[in-house]
Amino acid sequence: MAVYLDVIWFLNFCTDYLLLTLTGILLKRDIKKKRILISSAIASLYVLIIFTPCAQFFYHPAVKFVFSMFIVFIAFQFKRFSYFFQNVAMFYFVAFMIGGGLIAVRFFLQTDSQLLNAIAEMNVSSFGDPISWLFVIIGFPLLWIFSRNRFTNIEYRTMTYDQIADVEVHIEDEIFRLKGLIDSGNHLTDPLTKVPVMVMEQSHVNLPFDPERLLSGDPFEDSSHPWSARMRFVPYRSVGQEEQFMLAIRPDFIRIFYKNKTYTVKQLLVGLTNQRLSSEGDYDCILHPKMIMQSNTSNAS
Repeated sequence: MAVYLDVIWFLNFCTDYLLLTLTGILLKRDIKKKRILISSAIASLYVLIIFTPCAQFFYHPAVKFVFSMFIVFIAFQFKRFSYFFQNVAMFYFVAFMIGGGLIAVRFFLQTDSQLLNAIAEMNVSSFGDPISWLFVIIGFPLLWIFSRNRFTNIEYRTMTYDQIADVEVHIEDEIFRLKGLIDSGNHLTDPLTKVPVMVMEQSHVNLPFDPERLLSGDPFEDSSHPWSARMRFVPYRSVGQEEQFMLAIRPDFIRIFYKNKTYTVKQLLVGLTNQRLSSEGDYDCILHPKMIMQSNTSNAS
């Protein structure tokens, strides 16, 4: 059996480079390409060492662990113990995740007979690896991209959920319970009273009128309805559009339950929109940050 060390070395060099880069991306490290290249080159030398008389020594788990710490040190330097061991732990996590993903995809695509042959090959082959080089070359970058996108998505959703609060809107005898996103970019206020405006999906409210008709100029027919005196028209402008008007209602008050505290807000307006605020249904309304900063607070029971 012919073994092309240069091909094996280059493949391992690319693999180590991608693993170290993904480790830096996930931990938000300052990635220096020169250090990553040097670290990957040293890491890939392990392939050459196992064909030398010193191979038995480098097979020991303790030596492997020290070697991995060395290449992580070169890639990301040493600032403090917690920083360094976070790098080492994430490097191992990424390596196990990508390697496990390759094996899982390989065995998922195989038929029963191919699976049996692969297991037999693992037992008798001098290399003990049923994964073909072509599969590694193609599959590794794809899994790398997939893993990076998944972690980015998880990070985004974690940040979003950290800003979501339970909201109760009290209007007359009605109580509407919603999930609200505290959006620091929401600066919508009523130009006359200067009170903040939260935006809510109108599908969550049983309205006694059609907002679209009121916005088009039709009068509110039932002037005796208790909500008639609560309605306002708030001008707003979205990106790429001209100034428009939003129908808003003045509630009695709202309660916001956020991070074990209860915020009671009385001076505000609730703007209604027929658009879906969250495509995945994570929240039903968008809160103005002033509702948290300028409200009465108490510990949540």
